[in-house]
Amino acid sequence: MKNIFVFGYYGFDNAGDEIIIKEIVDSFKKPGIEFFVLTYNYKRTRERLGENPVSRSKYIDIIKSIRKSDLVIGGGGSLIQDVTSSKSLYYYLGLIALSKIFGKKVLFLFSGFGPVSGSFNRILTKFILNHVDYIVLRDKMSEKFLRDLNIKIPFKTAADAAFLAKDINLECENFKKTNEKTVGISLRKWYDDELVLKEIKKIVYYLIKKDYKVKLIPMKFPDDYEFIKKLDILDMEEVSIVDTYLDFDSLCGVIKNCRFLIGMRLHSLILSALVEKPMIGISYDPKIDGFLTSVKQINHGPVESIDFEKMKRDIELLEENYQDYKGNLIQSTKEMKKMNSELVDEIINRFIN
Repeated sequence: MKNIFVFGYYGFDNAGDEIIIKEIVDSFKKPGIEFFVLTYNYKRTRERLGENPVSRSKYIDIIKSIRKSDLVIGGGGSLIQDVTSSKSLYYYLGLIALSKIFGKKVLFLFSGFGPVSGSFNRILTKFILNHVDYIVLRDKMSEKFLRDLNIKIPFKTAADAAFLAKDINLECENFKKTNEKTVGISLRKWYDDELVLKEIKKIVYYLIKKDYKVKLIPMKFPDDYEFIKKLDILDMEEVSIVDTYLDFDSLCGVIKNCRFLIGMRLHSLILSALVEKPMIGISYDPKIDGFLTSVKQINHGPVESIDFEKMKRDIELLEENYQDYKGNLIQSTKEMKKMNSELVDEIINRFIN
């Protein structure tokens, strides 16, 4: 029996991170392997994965789980950064340091890195990452970050862990194919929330005038849901909202039913790519810019500069060139899935078998 300890931002009802851990476990699970998954919500992680949850706040349990594991994996997400807080950075660097003290192999799989801005934080990050055994990145910007930080250990660039998905079950209640034109909109809180709400509300009215229905899609509960409700448009017949946490297949079903997506959250855009629906991204982080470039979709620009008139032009551009943008997605997604599949085989052969 081999034990694998996986750490990440799991158990917070953030759909993107829950997709990441599901796909990592599904891809590396084989007879004789048991996973221990770091989580904020012990019960939900047990129910969703059927693996061994380890509470983020129970440090003795974390130490025990790492000690009895044969391999430690940082699974997806942007864990090594100090934009959220330095405290979060130190937490994950501490897990790596503890794992190496116990003599464990440590990998990062399909992860984003950076930015790390504080000088002490950069020195500490460089020192600890140079003791990791192998890194698989999910984007070119993370590759640049590691090179700028002068990280010497081996790393490769692939795609997000969501592109490990082999089958998407669209035969679910959230995918009821209709002839209605629907646009999905996925938002999150960021700095100038009043500007975002004001401009998005104009965009919703514009879409309705163009005979679209609008589907509001929160990716993190309750944060995104509470924020999106502030648009104050849910009483409109043409507008509906996803009002509960949905799993991977169900979210894909919702987005598959849309003509296109306007999204902020990275994984709303990634799921849109997986179901071959063109998108307009609103960027709050370089990872959004990088992903939109990689799949050749429309980047509206920074959320701080969100603008109704520019979004109108973006929508017109997408409508006029819809099949071209869809073709870009199909080709890009095929390449990303192939890259990820090959790297899974490599990791299994090098570190698990």
